[in-house]
Amino acid sequence: MKRNRQAAVTLLELLIVITIVCAIAMLMPSFLEFSAKARIRQFEQQLFLLVQQARLHAATRRVRVTVCPLDDNQRCHRNWNAPISAFEDPAGKRRLDHDDKLIATAPALPLIDVDWKGMGGNRAIHFNLHGHTAVTNGRVRLCRQGKVIRELVLNRQGRLRRSVTEDSQC
Repeated sequence: MKRNRQAAVTLLELLIVITIVCAIAMLMPSFLEFSAKARIRQFEQQLFLLVQQARLHAATRRVRVTVCPLDDNQRCHRNWNAPISAFEDPAGKRRLDHDDKLIATAPALPLIDVDWKGMGGNRAIHFNLHGHTAVTNGRVRLCRQGKVIRELVLNRQGRLRRSVTEDSQC
């Protein structure tokens, strides 16, 4: 005798699947936030290393080095949310000419706003032949949703350090 077996899902199996889906849905925002924080830390590290590399290059090669975001004409501009480049700038023109050497570039990170505040409203960081920033001490703030989440402080000797921020506004 043949029995007709129909494939079906039991109530217990359905409840297990619903529980798993709910657990994943609850964990997703924290996972996305963790992922965003990791990318921000990685960007901060890249920016830190870019500035350190520019300073070392200036001091060892005895050449002026500029760190800034470049526009389409290869000139420094104020939008630090663009990719940030370090290049030899012997004439101090804040422009990457065809005969200037590009040292390195840090890619942009769309998750955050990058804000450079230097002495005198400079739009770039300059290292002289000794690796010092005689005129441009300042700070780079990494902001997200209107709050400072990371901050790098550059002193006149060209030393860069991470600063502790206490929920200050951008």
